[in-house]
Amino acid sequence: CSLHAAWLNRSSWCKMKLAALNLQLLVSAFFLLGSTLFGFNMLILHLIPDFPETTGLVVLLCNMQNVISALSNLYVITPYRK
Repeated sequence: CSLHAAWLNRSSWCKMKLAALNLQLLVSAFFLLGSTLFGFNMLILHLIPDFPETTGLVVLLCNMQNVISALSNLYVITPYRK
């Protein structure tokens, strides 16, 4: 019985780890997209002065990392620590 309980416990730990890693992948993708748009914005504004800015979108995507990390801590990791 204890071996079976240990297997179930490890299984839930693996599920939590996979969920956290999936969220980390999402956060990293948003950060990469925001950083790429920032570089694009810096390059294009010097080459084409009349090109519309993407600063609002860049700031939103780069700050999503902070929001998603906090939400992932609350809703994914915290229930497994009880």
